[in-house]
Amino acid sequence: RSSVPELVRAVGDLELRTRKAMASELVRAASQSRTIEEVAGLLSALRQAGFDAHAQTALPAMVMVRSLDDTSALARQLSREGLEEYVLILVRASVKFHQPEEVAAFARALCRNGLHEYAESLLGAAAVVRSAPDLVSVALALVGGELDGAVVTAMSAAAAERPMSDLVTLSVMLRETCLERSADALQKAAARTRSASDVAEFVRALGRHGLAQDAETVFAETQNRSIGHLIPLVQALHDSRAWTVLSQAARHRPADDVAVLISELYLTGRHQFAANLLVLTVRTRPAEQIAGLLRMLGAMAPGTEAVMRASARLLAPEEACALLTCLERSGLTAPAEAVFRCIVYDELVGHAGLFLAALAQSGSRYARVDVLGGHAAGMGESTVASLLLALESASLLVHLDAIIEERYLRCPVVDVVLLARRLHSIGGAGPRVDRVLDRLVEHTVRVRSLTDQAALVTALRAAMLDRCAERLAAESLAAHGGRFKDELTREETKHEQKVMSRAFWLPDRPRHRRDRRDRRS
Repeated sequence: RSSVPELVRAVGDLELRTRKAMASELVRAASQSRTIEEVAGLLSALRQAGFDAHAQTALPAMVMVRSLDDTSALARQLSREGLEEYVLILVRASVKFHQPEEVAAFARALCRNGLHEYAESLLGAAAVVRSAPDLVSVALALVGGELDGAVVTAMSAAAAERPMSDLVTLSVMLRETCLERSADALQKAAARTRSASDVAEFVRALGRHGLAQDAETVFAETQNRSIGHLIPLVQALHDSRAWTVLSQAARHRPADDVAVLISELYLTGRHQFAANLLVLTVRTRPAEQIAGLLRMLGAMAPGTEAVMRASARLLAPEEACALLTCLERSGLTAPAEAVFRCIVYDELVGHAGLFLAALAQSGSRYARVDVLGGHAAGMGESTVASLLLALESASLLVHLDAIIEERYLRCPVVDVVLLARRLHSIGGAGPRVDRVLDRLVEHTVRVRSLTDQAALVTALRAAMLDRCAERLAAESLAAHGGRFKDELTREETKHEQKVMSRAFWLPDRPRHRRDRRDRRS
């Protein structure tokens, strides 16, 4: 029987004669039959002699042949001699060739030999590459022992590396076998480490497999990650869950994070989510945080004003009102003004009416008569017509009357006709337009001169606004009687030529001269 130095020399001789296969077989046979001390010495000597490949080839075969105690003892010897690479080869071979119960036993044997770190490596590798049933069997064999914590750690490795379908299968099997700690560790690690699309898929799959509570746990855990994870997570989730993520962010994330979310949602076309998130954040944060949020939005695309405009268009009137009043209370005049203008200066009468009604109910300064009147003074005809209809629909009649009195009781008659035409163009032939025009008629009869009233009746008839013209004529006649009737007659006949007038009998001189020139030619 050859000593270790003799075996090394034999390997060297075979190498010189290019008999590498025979050299490897010699080392393999020795490693399977010699004592552990001899095998460790042989492997170390081979390494020093430069025959490392033969040593590495022998180790996996030894794992399949030698007992677990022998293999763990060899691992201890190799570790003492600084041959950690060889220990890892033993671990990898165990993962590849041992049955699940043997993997568990080898892990325990490594622990007994003081190689706890390698036991953890063994379990971590098994968690990544072995089948789900094998992994569960290993976990069951080690439950309640000193390696219970290592099994939980190994589940984190599985969560980071395995396909999501495997994680679902493992979750189901671990719950069925009452390995609760392992299941929790697997799912939480997946929530913390996997991509947003993977996590979204995992949540849906757990729900489909009857693990609704597990799905909620994963969903809650993954929301604690960075803002860079939340953005694609929202994109990957269905709307209800996506809004849950955003609403939690609105309440608990720093204002800068929320600004990034709003910007990304806007730029990716999720404008409704961006608007809703903005409103919720503004409603739940103190003034200084709201100001910081808007400053951050202003420094990013598309900018604060664009976000405000989009929000004003997309939000329900009550929500838009809440946004404006929160901004107003926080002293943020410019963004509040942007929201107000975007809605009130639009021509969506119904939307603007509900918005104005909500503003009035909230006590906002933007619903004051003087503020609305100031805005109306600078509006074009089309915009002010929409505003009047919106005020009527909101039953803000005091505001409606104030704008009519300020703008249409001292203006030229033609401006009133243009307003009436614009009201019909926007609101059609409906009762809302009629009610606005009726109030205009009432104020006209009360304030304007008889000459203006008569001229307005005539102008309205000429513009084919017959209902308004007849209503004004009737109201004026009822209020002023014969004086209005005489004025209207004068207005209607002032351009007619009278039979007794000299002009009626004078010939058409320019035409007569042209006729004479025509005859001469």
